[in-house]
Amino acid sequence: MRALIDRGHTWISIRWPQISFYSCRLSPAIRAHPEVDLEVQQEESSARDRARIWSYGELAEAVLNEHGAPLHWREMAERAERLGHRRSFNQQGFYNSLSLSEGLTRVGPGTYALAKWGYTAAIPYPDIIAEVFAGAGRPLTFGDLSHRVQNRRPVNVKSLQMMLDMHPRFYTSVNGLHGLRAWLPPRQKQSLLTPDELVEPDKSYRRVARAEARGYRVEDMLRSDREHRYGVPESPGRL
Repeated sequence: MRALIDRGHTWISIRWPQISFYSCRLSPAIRAHPEVDLEVQQEESSARDRARIWSYGELAEAVLNEHGAPLHWREMAERAERLGHRRSFNQQGFYNSLSLSEGLTRVGPGTYALAKWGYTAAIPYPDIIAEVFAGAGRPLTFGDLSHRVQNRRPVNVKSLQMMLDMHPRFYTSVNGLHGLRAWLPPRQKQSLLTPDELVEPDKSYRRVARAEARGYRVEDMLRSDREHRYGVPESPGRL
């Protein structure tokens, strides 16, 4: 057919789609050729993959694969939404899924890489704060805590304050010090003899209920701190 076109038989080029279609139906069918069959199967598989709903984790990995370097989660979310593959896209849902994906590694504040790239995972700030408290062995003022955390990894002062105010792992005492909630004696056992450093006002305690409402397993978190990591302060202050 190409030879005929080269010889000036233009009617073939006009009818090329129909001629190609019927030529491919001749025995043996072109689909019976192993390489053609493999190509068709791969294209059908790709079409099915494009049509299905992707998980947020799959979208995140696809974005990082395409970019080839770590990205902040907000940039990842914008790129993932542009890829499509979902009927709707929720940025908060996307962010929440990142910590659950085994294919991703958190390498910095809000920044993720593919686990296969071999990056070392960054320690979350709540863990750094808890380790600072454990190293001090006592509740700390905000200024002292901020200085010690900054020596480990720079952090915005407002972000640090927000973590202390919201995370159920920490408490603020009646005399304005901060510490690990695992250090506190049960509220029903606190008395006038309990040091002020180990007593929190209701405002601080209410964060526990808020955290549990958001899905935090507070008791498991505190049990881990007590039993395996941080114990109780050696010298909480006034005895």
